[in-house]
Amino acid sequence: MSKLLQVGGKDPRLVSMDDLMGSEIPLHLLFRFNSRVLHVVVLYERSGNYLWHGPLRLKASADRTFAPFGKLDFGRYAGAYDRPELLLTTLDGLDVRIPKNFSRFLGELSNNRFLECRYREAAAFYQVSYQITCSVFIHFTSCFPLLTTFMEMRISFSSRTWHTAHTAKSTN
Repeated sequence: MSKLLQVGGKDPRLVSMDDLMGSEIPLHLLFRFNSRVLHVVVLYERSGNYLWHGPLRLKASADRTFAPFGKLDFGRYAGAYDRPELLLTTLDGLDVRIPKNFSRFLGELSNNRFLECRYREAAAFYQVSYQITCSVFIHFTSCFPLLTTFMEMRISFSSRTWHTAHTAKSTN
């Protein structure tokens, strides 16, 4: 007897600071056949020419005995991979793309943790830092005439000093 467990999550490609509600997408499919489990990880293309997979997070109502989740290679964390060359193939009438150099693709598994932007915190930080930046900028621009006068005096003094020093050397 076979069973299917589908694990989904929010689509981060649609999340932004304006809209923090992504739509639900499939992230992992687990098929159980007798005592065997087939784990299918759904990879999505992200801007920046890389492939991404979401973390395997079970809902509270999910069957935690469905598979040995702690032993699965994928899913503990979200991951990102350099976009490999993909081959189109058909499995049971379903078109799928698989990496041409599968061993290179799997070689990235050990260091492929992906941290998504935390948009709410980024928006809050932007609001605070924008206000600080504005006040610093206003203070800087109010000092700018004084600063430019000082720099002109310094340049003028430096060029006179250089001219005097080189004139004195050439006369010796």
